[in-house]
This record gives sequence, structure tokens and C-alpha cells, in this order.
Amino acid sequence: MIKKISIALLVGFALSVAQADPVLLTPSPMAVPFSVGLSSQVGSRNVTHTSSGAFTDMFSITFDGPALISASLNTQALISAFSVQGVTFLDAYFQDALGVKIVGSDLNVISASLGGTAFEFGSIATPFLARDEITLVIDGMAGIDGVPASGSFSYSGSITGTLQNNVPEPSSIALAGLGLMGAVFVSRRRRPR
Repeated sequence: MIKKISIALLVGFALSVAQADPVLLTPSPMAVPFSVGLSSQVGSRNVTHTSSGAFTDMFSITFDGPALISASLNTQALISAFSVQGVTFLDAYFQDALGVKIVGSDLNVISASLGGTAFEFGSIATPFLARDEITLVIDGMAGIDGVPASGSFSYSGSITGTLQNNVPEPSSIALAGLGLMGAVFVSRRRRPR
């Protein structure tokens, strides 16, 4: 019994360690709106996997203040060589700094084919509001299910954001006004007559 529990704990630990840390993307501080391309290697515009099978890719981005966020993914493959070039997106969404999935951040994936080439596109229907740090999580399959193969399986994508002005809430404005009125009242009361 103890042996089975030990094996289960070791397998669970190995699986938790197997997921890589998110790739940190850095938007240009001068760009408004900002946009960053997804990349698994420096100098590349693609995310590449070198073996077939399931994958989970994570890309983190940090920015100052609230922003409307949008994202897109795309891949293409020659249908005749799909087992060598194909990537299928199973799920793609954003999570906040605590690792909680952000409601309304799912990317809608559409598959199409044209002239012997298969395409998959993923995008967010309506941009969502996020603050400071978010992570794009992409679950997918490289190659064809169950067919071991090696080669280059890649896709590309980007995250775009438009920073929003920090507009004070009405209660903050009312509180500041009350403080100002109190300061005026105290200063008038202290003046000698």
C-alpha cells in the first residue's frame, strides 16, 4: 500500500514539474497599443515543437494599468504532409496573475482548408479588460493524434493590448470633494474676524 502511494506521489510530482514556466513577453513601452508576437525562441516569430503529441504553452505579459486585451493564433499545413507540419489547437485562454482563468478570454478556433492547405485560426471575439499581468495558455496537439513523428510543428500568434485611462470612481471623487470642503471649512473657522 505504501509503495503504491509513493509511486503515485512520484508520478504526480513528475507531472507537475513537466510543465515549463511561462515564456515572458515584453511589449515595447512606447507602443500604443502594444503588441507582442508569440515565440519559443529568441529571433523567431513562431512557436515550434520538435515532437508530436499534446502540448501546453504559456506566455506571460506584464503591463502598467488596465488594458483591453485581444489575441490571435494561426497555423497552416499542407494536407498531404499534415503529420509532419500540423498543429491543432484544443483550447486557448488567458489567466490572471493568480492562475485563475479570466472569464470571456477564450480564443475561438476555426478550421478551414483551401487549395490543399489546412488552416486553423484562433481569436478573441470581444477584447476583455485585464490588469497588470496575464498569461495566455494554449493547449494543443502537434502532429496527428497517436501517430509518433518527429519534425517541426509550429504556429504563430500575437497578444495586443490598448491601455485604458485610469478614471477615478464617483465615490473617490465624492470623497476628495468632501475632504476639500472640510479643509475650506476648517481654514475659514480659524481665521480671526
